[in-house]
Amino acid sequence: MKTGLVLSGGGARGFAQIGVLNVLKENNIQIDAISGCSIGALIGACYAYDQDPYRIKKLLIDIKSKRNVYDYSFSTKGVIKGKRLEQYITEYFDKKNIRFEDLKIPLSVNATDIVNGQELIIDSGLLIPAIMASLSYPGFFTTRKLDDKICVDGGVVNPLPVDLLPDVDFAIIVDVSSEVRDIDEESNIKDIVIQSTLIMQKVIVEKSLQQFRKKYVVIAPDVKNVGVLDFKDAEKLIDIGENFALKVIDKIKDQINNIYK
Repeated sequence: MKTGLVLSGGGARGFAQIGVLNVLKENNIQIDAISGCSIGALIGACYAYDQDPYRIKKLLIDIKSKRNVYDYSFSTKGVIKGKRLEQYITEYFDKKNIRFEDLKIPLSVNATDIVNGQELIIDSGLLIPAIMASLSYPGFFTTRKLDDKICVDGGVVNPLPVDLLPDVDFAIIVDVSSEVRDIDEESNIKDIVIQSTLIMQKVIVEKSLQQFRKKYVVIAPDVKNVGVLDFKDAEKLIDIGENFALKVIDKIKDQINNIYK
């Protein structure tokens, strides 16, 4: 019996995933494999490393509060280089060149080859470059080179990578990617571009779940009016994630117990 955990992309909305992890940890839900996209790749990697939601929360809040994490770029490939963000993420782990093979829970993350539009699935080798590639939101972060491929955020092609967990019996799916925002005539160009991305992701997510053949529970915290770049609402988002997880924790336990029988 193997239980998988899927963590979607969603930028700042990913803080809600920490609240979900708190509830899973407190209820002794064992996770045997993790797949993640973008912010879900980062949170998934940290959880696969030490299963400590509190440390993950501290890392993300520390990053949020440090202005120097935004090393602005004059490149036409993205607004932020991401090198300082990479340094903060690296400090979470005990060694600079940590590999997927060093994690306590098997992890798969994705990125997008921006040249040919194909999804890259990474589950071995150096961890930090893979996370940074998965995190590279187009236009916001500069593109990343990975295995001679030019990469951007995995959410471009697969924001909820359920298909990266082929060997599990049951999946806990945490989706903070596909809630579209309220838009009106006063919305600015940033809101419109992000809304367009969320709409596309919503369609991809719906198709992914239709094709997923394992038993699963979806936890979809209400993050509708939180933007992917609205990091100021971190504590509120963690609480939202906890509350939504508590609503389905008994269902998760029942599903796991039924599979064990």
